[in-house]
Amino acid sequence: MRKILIVNTSGLGMGGITTHMLNYIQALKQKDYEGTFTIVVTGVRDEKILKSFVDLGCALEYLPDRKKEMLRYIFSLKSLMQRQKFDVVHVHGNSSTMGLELSLAKIEKVPVRIAHCHNSRCEHPKVHKLLYSLLRASYTQAVACSTLAGDWIFGCGNYTVLPNAIDLQKFQYNPEIRKRYREMLNIDEKTLLLGHVGNFNEQKNHEFLVNVFYEVQKQRKAKLILLGAGPLQDTVKKQVSSLQMDDQVYFLGIRDDVNCWMQAMDVFVFPSRWEGLPVTLIEAQASGLHCVVSKNISGEVVINFNQMCMLSLSDTKNWIKKICNIYFNADREQGYEKIQNAGYNINFAVRRLKNIYDKEERCNENKI
Repeated sequence: MRKILIVNTSGLGMGGITTHMLNYIQALKQKDYEGTFTIVVTGVRDEKILKSFVDLGCALEYLPDRKKEMLRYIFSLKSLMQRQKFDVVHVHGNSSTMGLELSLAKIEKVPVRIAHCHNSRCEHPKVHKLLYSLLRASYTQAVACSTLAGDWIFGCGNYTVLPNAIDLQKFQYNPEIRKRYREMLNIDEKTLLLGHVGNFNEQKNHEFLVNVFYEVQKQRKAKLILLGAGPLQDTVKKQVSSLQMDDQVYFLGIRDDVNCWMQAMDVFVFPSRWEGLPVTLIEAQASGLHCVVSKNISGEVVINFNQMCMLSLSDTKNWIKKICNIYFNADREQGYEKIQNAGYNINFAVRRLKNIYDKEERCNENKI
C-alpha cells in the first residue's frame, strides 16, 4: 500500500485546486486504490473542506503557516517525511515555490515526487524566477491542468496533462433543483441570474464583474450570486453597496452545493486576469450554462462552443452587450454530454493519476 503525501501550496480554502484534490481522491477511493492519503494543512483552511478530506479517510497533518512561518514549516515538513517514509509526495501549486516541498522529498529519498501546476501565471514572479532551478531539480513527474499551465512552468511537452475532471452526474441539469434554489432567493424565471464561483482575490477580478453587472441590471431584470470567500470579499461588498445593489447581489459564501446553485444560474461570468484550466468552468459547461469568460483563460477549457463566449477584459462594453443578449437556454442537457465526450469524467481521468502514483523513480534527463 502506497503512502501518499499531498500539499496544496495555496492552502485548503475553497478553490479549484482543493476541488481537484477532493475529486481525484474520492475517485481513487471508489476504484479501491491501495493507498493512504495524508493532507498537509497550512495557512488558509476551511473547516467544511477539512471535514470532506476526513470523510474520505484522509489523515490531516497540521503544520505552521507556509507563508508566515516558512522556516518552522520546512522543519516540520521534513520531520513529517522522516517519520512517515512516504512513497509519493504530490505538490499542487502555481509557481516554482513547489520546489521547497519537493526538494525536501528528494533529500528524504521519496521515490515519486510530483510537481502539479494549476495556473499560467503567479503572483510573485521574482520569487518564482529565483526558485525555478530548485523546482526543476527536485521533481520526478511534472503534471499540469492544461497545456497553457504546463508550457508556462515546465516547457513545451515536458509534462503530463491531468484534466480538472469532475463527477459529471452531480452537474447534470435538473429543472427541479433549479426551481427550488431560485425560490430560496425569490428569483422568478423572468429574471436573468448571473453567477460566479471563486475566491475573492486579485486573480478572480470581482471588481470588473460587479461593474459589468451594474450596467447589465440597468438594461435587464437581473440578479448576481457570488459563491466563495477570500481577502477581497469585504472590498467587493463595499463596492456593491456604493452602487446601491445590495438587494441584487447575493454573497453566498463557501458552499458544498455549488452544483445546485449552478442549476439555478442562467449565465456563468468568469473575468479572471489569469487561469490554468479552471474546474468551475468545466462544471458550468456540464450544467449547460451560458459562459462569458476572459480571453486570458486557456482555450482548452472551451468544450461547448455554442454556449461559451471569450472576451477581452479591455472591452467592458462588449461584456455588457453579450450578457444582455443572452436568453434562457431550453436545452441545457447537451452540456453534460459534451463534457462527457471531451474526457472530463473523473471516473475515466483518474486512471491517469493512478499510473503517475504507481511509477517508480526515474531520472529526468531533459531537466535544465
